[in-house]
Amino acid sequence: MLSDKNNEMWKRVVQYDNINKRNVLFTRKSAFTLAEVLITLGVIGVVAAMTIPTLIHNYKAKEMRTRLLRANSIIQDGIGRMVADEVNISDILKNRDTDTIRLYFKDGSCLVPQDKKEGNYYNYDGVHLAGGSAQTIYWPPYCLTDGMLLWFATLNDWNSSWDGWNPTDYTVLIVDINGWKNPPDRWGKDTFFWFYSPEDNRVRPFGKSSYILKKIITSNYYACPGNSELMSEAGIGCTEEAINDESYFKKLKF
Repeated sequence: MLSDKNNEMWKRVVQYDNINKRNVLFTRKSAFTLAEVLITLGVIGVVAAMTIPTLIHNYKAKEMRTRLLRANSIIQDGIGRMVADEVNISDILKNRDTDTIRLYFKDGSCLVPQDKKEGNYYNYDGVHLAGGSAQTIYWPPYCLTDGMLLWFATLNDWNSSWDGWNPTDYTVLIVDINGWKNPPDRWGKDTFFWFYSPEDNRVRPFGKSSYILKKIITSNYYACPGNSELMSEAGIGCTEEAINDESYFKKLKF
């Protein structure tokens, strides 16, 4: 028979062995196999591939909307101060009186090539030379503080009696909200239109409600995006919708 001393030592060995076994079992339960790790990484990769493009698109859409609202604010403020100072807006804009313009639209530091023409831009559907004859644009564009470009133009009206275009008293303001170096350079996507009416000294974005001024062209001119097969100016009428619809840019493909 074992002595009391040996019996006590044996009990301790058994207890240690049992504790060790429990630790081994616990360690095995808490570990991941290589297959489990690979499956987890695969799931993470799939989720990232599905969500990251959406996050990037939403960020871009938010940035474009912020720029559009800023452009609208700049235009409304500049023209509003010109009206308050009783400036002859039509003459100033048509003659590109840059000294006067700088008093109301803060000049930027971006350099724009002198040959930056209307042909460098596209309508909503990507048709080149989107301008047509509906407006006479004065070049080169005017550079604003954060790289946005501002053009002035005269809105023309179709005269069916002699099949030609007549200039109106309406001044068009066109803004490329992300600058000429950044695509897509399309009307209704990063290039937007407002017009100044001397009848009530107001600036309005082109859109459906603009058709209250029925002397200007047709209702198709204010549709968004419009039909490129019927009119090369498709996209001009999107400014009002882009301002009022918070999800407008989220619907676009950049």
